[in-house]
Amino acid sequence: DDELHKRYDLAFNRKNQYFHVADYDNGRIQRYPGNSGDNRASVTVLKLNDSTS
Repeated sequence: DDELHKRYDLAFNRKNQYFHVADYDNGRIQRYPGNSGDNRASVTVLKLNDSTS
């Protein structure tokens, strides 16, 4: 699911030209290309597991 739910925070990496978005309800960090000419989909760079052990 590429849709964001409850975007919590945003960071921009100037060196690599990526936006990182904290997606609270999906428990993940999504990375998007920063240059406007690139239509690639987002990439999940961190996924939190909500199960308890």
